[in-house]
Parts: sequence; structure tokens; C-alpha cells
Amino acid sequence: MVFNTEGNTQWLNVVLKTLAAEVEATAEKIILLVQDRAGWHRSAKIQVPTGIFGEFLPPYSPELQLAERL
Repeated sequence: MVFNTEGNTQWLNVVLKTLAAEVEATAEKIILLVQDRAGWHRSAKIQVPTGIFGEFLPPYSPELQLAERL
């Protein structure tokens, strides 16, 4: 399966914006979002809203991402 990185980047921007609105993230109410290292998660085109901070899982860490065990 081939993924369109541009399309996934656009969707991730929508998801981040929606998440920030739903949880009412602000500079005072900070949300830490733990992500894998997918290309669109690390793209320079990602627009991270105020109050959302991303942290990436270490590379090659299937014990930290349960889906990797499947």
C-alpha cells in the first residue's frame, strides 16, 4: 500500500486542530501527544496548534507501540 504523504499531512493538520479545540488546549492547558515516527508526523508542513506538544517514540521500539506487535 502506498500512502500519499501530502494527503496525510493535511489530515493530520485537521486532526490536530480538532483535538486542540475539543480538549480546549491553550498555553496554560498543555496536551502532550506521543506519536510514532511516520513521515507525515515529522513533516515541516504540520501546523501544531497552541497547547499541543509532540513527542516521538524512540525508533525500533515495538514494546511502546502495541500495533507493532501485530
